[in-house]
Amino acid sequence: HLERCRGFRPRRDATGRLIDLINIAVLRATKGDHDAAHDCLIEVLDLAEDTDPGVYAHARELMGVVAWRRGHADQARAEWAAAAKLYQEQGNDLGHARCLQHEATTLLGGADRVRARAMLARSLELRGADTGLGVALAHLYLGADTAAAGRPEEAERHRVAGLAALAPWTGQPMAPPQVAEIRARLEAL
Repeated sequence: HLERCRGFRPRRDATGRLIDLINIAVLRATKGDHDAAHDCLIEVLDLAEDTDPGVYAHARELMGVVAWRRGHADQARAEWAAAAKLYQEQGNDLGHARCLQHEATTLLGGADRVRARAMLARSLELRGADTGLGVALAHLYLGADTAAAGRPEEAERHRVAGLAALAPWTGQPMAPPQVAEIRARLEAL
């Protein structure tokens, strides 16, 4: 359906056409067709490089997600680092925060654990007083890491902050399934 609708978008709507391609890439990646998602994102990168820096940064971020799902960890981290730099240059704190968090989650539990914690902490700083899944996940990862390191007070602080970040969904009868999953994992810390 999205492909068909894309054909009706006016050619002069370059940004809209790029967003359509990004949405198609996300849908394909969600369905597990990472090669097709990669191809869409390559097209976005080619078209957006000199015309739309925000879309270009977002496509680099998504290239990291696709690379990670394809099992290419180093490529994923390189894409997220590049996207984070682009977002930072554009003053896009949320995009920058997301990329730091993507990369950090791949480093937790390994030799770069201290760096990963610092990246997650920076991600939370960039998000400010924001709530939502990204904030809850950052606190979940930090809480689990600090619990494993034998720092229960710090783990509890992250548990409480993570649950507070999910407050917008409290009492909603049809909260997204990932909210319930993250909430359960936080409560188990």
